[in-house]
Amino acid sequence: MGVFKKSAFLVSFILLVSFVLAYSAPLTDFGFTTIDLNDAIQNECRTINLDFTDKNLLGVGILSINASFFGEKSDSSRVSVKINEGDIQFIWPEYFSCKENCWARVFLPSILNKKTKIELCLSTGGATTRANVFESSFVGFYDSPLLSVTNTAPESIILGEHANMVVSVKNEGTKEANVFVQFVSQDLRSFIQITSFDIVDGSSNATIVIAPGAEEKFSFSIKPAKASSYNLPYSIIKFENVFGETQTISGNHPQLLVLPKTPLEVTLVSSEVDKKLKLTAIIKNNLSEKFEGKLIIKPQDLISLSEHNISIFPGEEQQAIFMTEDLPFGDYVFSAEIKLNDSNDFIKSNSIDYSVKKDSVPLELVLAVLAIIVAVAVFFTINFVKKSKNN
Repeated sequence: MGVFKKSAFLVSFILLVSFVLAYSAPLTDFGFTTIDLNDAIQNECRTINLDFTDKNLLGVGILSINASFFGEKSDSSRVSVKINEGDIQFIWPEYFSCKENCWARVFLPSILNKKTKIELCLSTGGATTRANVFESSFVGFYDSPLLSVTNTAPESIILGEHANMVVSVKNEGTKEANVFVQFVSQDLRSFIQITSFDIVDGSSNATIVIAPGAEEKFSFSIKPAKASSYNLPYSIIKFENVFGETQTISGNHPQLLVLPKTPLEVTLVSSEVDKKLKLTAIIKNNLSEKFEGKLIIKPQDLISLSEHNISIFPGEEQQAIFMTEDLPFGDYVFSAEIKLNDSNDFIKSNSIDYSVKKDSVPLELVLAVLAIIVAVAVFFTINFVKKSKNN
């Protein structure tokens, strides 16, 4: 009896695993109909709502797209996929694996844990005269790697510094994968302006075996030649998927802000007005974009309204005027500073030295007093002499 139970359980388990890892359903089950574009510039989309949360399924969800393009492969025709609120993934014709039919595969992360909304679009452009996404497209679950690649750049660097880039490759699937990673891959059809860079420290690619649940990180450095805001090339990974095809997955386009060595110039000048010190801060914006921030004069307790909001367009100057309070006698040092946005760095000005001395008796008053004293002395001397002669 025990042997029979064990055998039955084993058979059931094998059947369950076979079913789970081979489950698939055509997109027509979810209301999808063929997209057929016959003109050179068209765009048409379908919304597909998937819900497998109440099913006993395992594995990695994969969307298989069956499409065809008639025309140049290097034009702007494409399939795009947006999963829930994620970024749009563009699949160009050369990313399809074509034998009897042309297929592209898209991972569907977390599809077993929550409802999934897919916006599937087909666009034509350039020399493409016709394109289709067919009803034979389907979704399925497989014992498969689930790979993603992310390219990370620092938010900003100062011109002349190296930007240390990090490429992260994750496998959140159920199967290991032999992966080729290209760290800098130029996107010739990007919808934003991409700036390419040479790697100045580190390698440009790697080949790894990445196990389920593992993450591999690679570092390299680039050195921009001028101060500007850049969209950097993405990274790609290539691997053999569970359908025996070479699949390409691209990452994101990171952004990098390269600041001038002196992003802002702050100069402080002074003049005396009615026994108070007038301080004028002159700020010049050397950045390639508008700067908004706060200028502070220090020591703050000696200045009326010691903070000033500034908003300066690229290449322009702005002035801010401050007046001191009534200062007691002593020596003072004043300066200005601006805090750079989203950092702990400050741009500081030159220093202004100023002294307030004790009030002194004017020389004219001293001379007048001396004259009076001399006059009084002469008067008394003359009177004294006269009295002496009379006696």
